[in-house]
Amino acid sequence: NYDQGDAPTALGIANHLVNTSTLYLGSDTPDAETTTLNADAIGGSNGTGDDLNRNDDENGVTIPTLTQGQTATITATVAGAGGYLQGWIDWNGDGDFDTNEKIAPNLQDNGAGDLDGTTGTIRFAVSVPSYATTSQTFARFRWSTTSDLDATTAANDGEVEDYALTVSTAVTASTSACRVSVQGAANGATFRWPSSTNNTVSVSTNNSWSATAVSASFTDAQSVTRLLSGT
Repeated sequence: NYDQGDAPTALGIANHLVNTSTLYLGSDTPDAETTTLNADAIGGSNGTGDDLNRNDDENGVTIPTLTQGQTATITATVAGAGGYLQGWIDWNGDGDFDTNEKIAPNLQDNGAGDLDGTTGTIRFAVSVPSYATTSQTFARFRWSTTSDLDATTAANDGEVEDYALTVSTAVTASTSACRVSVQGAANGATFRWPSSTNNTVSVSTNNSWSATAVSASFTDAQSVTRLLSGT
């Protein structure tokens, strides 16, 4: 019996032999499916065919908000020694996992590319392409002692988990999307962006009073506020 992926059939079927191995993703051991529990057959259009028909054992990967052109960090909880994590996202939404869509190539717990030093957790950075589809698409993650697995070749151990996701549209920066808040700033004072030597925000007022520049903050198009240092 095999643990199987449950994304739509067009993305390909991934099988992992369910045996006595302690190698799996998340907190639950994988269950064995006797049929292909893909979204087409079971009706789990969000990659939940396995969950609808068997146990909800797909809880191993946390995918944050993904935005076109930005970097994000994905976290995978893994069990068992000697495993290799593979991962793909169908960025262009064409219904298959292309070679250049692989986001996790042979990642090992506490190995190269793992941003988390905790045993049992793999964190890795992902660069979202600017062309990524903003319609629903799918991700696939495979954990096995077999290295260099592609998206569909059968594995002799481990687990496969498929996830539906939607990438957010990139925010175009504009003057109307940003705001600066100042306190006690003199007319013409400038504030420097943190850790930068090239970008400054100039403060202009409608009066001629003079004061010492005390503090300022800059809020960007995505509502992230950072304190600026006065100059």
